[in-house]
Amino acid sequence: MTNLSPSEDTLSDIEENVVERNNRKRLKELGAIKPTLFIIRGINGSGKTSLARRVCPARTVSDTDYFQKEADRKDDSYKNIYDESQEIHAYNFCLFKVEEWMQADPTTDICVANPFTEKDQFYPYINLADEYGFQVSVIRCENYFGNTHAIKGKEISKQYRELKKVFKWTGH
Repeated sequence: MTNLSPSEDTLSDIEENVVERNNRKRLKELGAIKPTLFIIRGINGSGKTSLARRVCPARTVSDTDYFQKEADRKDDSYKNIYDESQEIHAYNFCLFKVEEWMQADPTTDICVANPFTEKDQFYPYINLADEYGFQVSVIRCENYFGNTHAIKGKEISKQYRELKKVFKWTGH
């Protein structure tokens, strides 16, 4: 039988991590450290949501959440529910969720993972971050792991072209 009780070293590490996390939260509350709004962008299938859920496990939202919620509500599948013309609703869903989290706890990091292929899609999030005292970090996912959503290849190609146009690398 394996001993399942943690060793003293493990308990010490856990205690240090808890103390460090509590100190970080307290520093954020005092304004010494700003929480971060991570804007994670890329084409569908690039790993945006997977990355976001690793960075902010409890406070990640993506456009796919909207369609999955609708699919669950209608007892249907994501692939049957997805409709490109409804993307605006999915983006608004994310924006409202981010603001809700910022209001509820302005000390904890948040991730939003959407394609963000147009500059105008960033501005509402940047405005919210300013309003609630969050710093912003934009991460672009450039991988392609395969599209598990209902997005067609033509749309993926369009996203890729549009993504390359927004915030081109300037070398500075």
